[in-house]
Amino acid sequence: MTPTFRCSSLDRDLNCNGAITLVPLVNPRKGDEAIEGTYLHWIAHDRMKAELGAVGELGPKPAAPKSAAFSQWIADYYFEAVRDTVQADWSLEVEAAMAYEFGEAHPFTLSGHIDCLAMSPDGTEAIGFDLKTGYDPVDIAEYNWQILGYIVLLMQAYPDLKRVSFFIVQPRNDEDEGFERMSHVTVEATPEVTNGLVARIVAAMANSLELNTGRTQCKWCPAAVQCPALQADRDLMKMLLTQEAIARIKNEPDDATLGEWVIAGRTLARPIEDAETLAKERIKANGYLDAKGGTRITIKEQAGSYTFPDPVGFYRATRQLIADDADYAATVKPSVTKTKEALAKVMGLPKTSKKGDSAQSVFDGALRPLCEQGKREVLVFT
Repeated sequence: MTPTFRCSSLDRDLNCNGAITLVPLVNPRKGDEAIEGTYLHWIAHDRMKAELGAVGELGPKPAAPKSAAFSQWIADYYFEAVRDTVQADWSLEVEAAMAYEFGEAHPFTLSGHIDCLAMSPDGTEAIGFDLKTGYDPVDIAEYNWQILGYIVLLMQAYPDLKRVSFFIVQPRNDEDEGFERMSHVTVEATPEVTNGLVARIVAAMANSLELNTGRTQCKWCPAAVQCPALQADRDLMKMLLTQEAIARIKNEPDDATLGEWVIAGRTLARPIEDAETLAKERIKANGYLDAKGGTRITIKEQAGSYTFPDPVGFYRATRQLIADDADYAATVKPSVTKTKEALAKVMGLPKTSKKGDSAQSVFDGALRPLCEQGKREVLVFT
């Protein structure tokens, strides 16, 4: 039986080949974000079928999560991104399931589920969209293995393709912090694109017993909590001091030490979060949880963060109490993203457009001179 690699798992499997062996041994990762994401995809795709003439099977409507009323805007943002990007005479398909078996020379199947696919009338150009509904920014399209997997599948399914563009749409990204809400990559459809991905997958299959912890591969891995490599990373955090260890301590850490801490922090963050979620479930059921070293863990409730169910009412009441503009401005954090959304709504404009006026162009002309955009320093792991 030939193994199947899902495009959505390529960032994990190609960075940690041992995941190919471990992941089938454990249950799928749980998370409320998956329930919300499934619902928002369905809502947006149903609207695309009704208003944009898209084809595709959606299946029954999922039950609305508790967050439905607050997250509807994500489905709307995604719908508008597709509507404003794809030309009217292109065909549109949602929930496009694809698979391709590469044959005896490369014994594996690549499969994927493209959220939205647009094809030019002559069949030589395709545009794909992948909606991400979470809060954590993913790697941009240009450096995303999942997106490359989708592109390769499209090239196998449509041999006449000359060019493929793919967009990652992540509405919850904070543009004010420098994270793009839409990133895209355009690839010329050449055999080298397919051959490069196939070679990487074949190499991963041949190395499927080697674990390699890292920020990208460990973040959503269902085996992370039990992963021997991550457990080794964790155990390195506990040891008795020796004279040799003390002798290695310096006034300032060297470059290698700093680098390992950065990698460890990125790598362990998600497994630790998942472990805390599972631990809270066990504690709520049993009252406590005992760790291996004998430490007993329980739960204590504390005051949480504030929310504003009636933001308009809060604004009005605050404005009545603070009349001075300068004093009131100190209580408000302006948002470039929300300002552009409001401009699009009140002016009836698309958020962005290459054809004419948009909320982006209005913002650039009237409000950008009142802003200063800084630079965000991003660590690159190679």
